[in-house]
Amino acid sequence: MDGKEKGITSDADSAQQGELQRQLSGRHLNFIAIGGTIGTGFFLGTGTALVKAGPASCLISYIFVGSILWSVMVCLGEMATYIPTAGAFSSYATRFVDSSLGFAVGWLYWFGWAITYALSLVAAGLIIQYWKHDINLGILIAVFWVVFTLINYLPVGIYGELEMWLSSLKVITIAGFIIFGICIAAGVGQEGVLGFKYWSDPGAFNEYLVPGDVWARAGVKVLPDIINAVLLTAVLSAANSNVYSGSRVLLALAEEGQAPAIFKKTNRYGIPVMAVGGTAAFGLLGFLNLSSDGGKVFNWLLNISGVAGLTTWASTCLSHLAFMRALKAQGIPRSELPYVSRFQPYTAIYGLFFNVLITLTQGFTVFINWNVSDFFAAYISLILFVVLWAGHKLWHRQPSVNPATADLVRGRYDLNEERSAADGGV
Repeated sequence: MDGKEKGITSDADSAQQGELQRQLSGRHLNFIAIGGTIGTGFFLGTGTALVKAGPASCLISYIFVGSILWSVMVCLGEMATYIPTAGAFSSYATRFVDSSLGFAVGWLYWFGWAITYALSLVAAGLIIQYWKHDINLGILIAVFWVVFTLINYLPVGIYGELEMWLSSLKVITIAGFIIFGICIAAGVGQEGVLGFKYWSDPGAFNEYLVPGDVWARAGVKVLPDIINAVLLTAVLSAANSNVYSGSRVLLALAEEGQAPAIFKKTNRYGIPVMAVGGTAAFGLLGFLNLSSDGGKVFNWLLNISGVAGLTTWASTCLSHLAFMRALKAQGIPRSELPYVSRFQPYTAIYGLFFNVLITLTQGFTVFINWNVSDFFAAYISLILFVVLWAGHKLWHRQPSVNPATADLVRGRYDLNEERSAADGGV
């Protein structure tokens, strides 16, 4: 049996057993990986950051946070290539650190994906209102909710194809942004050569730069429409991936015994039907935005999703430190890992320290001008994380994972078996 036949048989067996199937091709994965790094926040948040901090501050922040994220990804890369799992973050925390940590991180991370689905639906509706102001936002939210919930019930290959094209549009747009910016700075617009004209006055670190829209002032009137159209595809791509990723996290929690077993149910196409439904249901919270009071509640929920990413990054670095400790305790050399990153364990320590620091200080403004409501809005996610962790710990009273008995076997990648299959071995 050759490798191709083996893959087909594997998918068929998975379908019969009701398990997840790995049907995304390398083409799908490459584009999704690249496009996945370009979220809605990039398009919506860049302008605000420039206004508040200036270009130099944005550049420094981008490099700094990028270095933190790099440390997280190399830690995750070592674990994920050795033990692939659908709910990587929470699963690794449960296996290598503490089941209560995995429970808290997993549920907070899932909630982040679920509530971001609601945000994406609202954002898509608001973008369409840019062209047609009188259209009802509630109708748009409902239509997008139905469409993207149904898409996630289709075979994963169809999801991958759709995501690939949506991701391609985002990548092309970013390239266009860069080319357009260079052209405007070089003098293509109506204001002549800009270059570093404003670097000294009003200053690269100034709170405000130059008023007016960086394409409207350049005289390209149609560009805002083009950018909004691309932004719409980015938001819809995010909505699509929110349900996909969230459902897999919920499935992983169920497989670890940290969520109801019903969420493990999959159909013959390997789709976790109940996990998809449970995640997509939170998209209906987008209707809260239709009323002013509901909007306040919605903003609180969004704060939970924002810090959920930071707690996940921190737990990934901590899990990697515990993972390396388990490898050493069980006599497994790092050379057996399919991927080995450099500068460990210092990379993991660096990522853990700054992720925790940012999580604790991200709402520092409330301590300058104290406001109880703003405090809870900024730290509700951290409070929820502590409640989840402490509640699970008190209920189950399970000790931290012993490195000598940590699960390094279940789902492990076997390099020798992979080479044997590639060579046509039995």
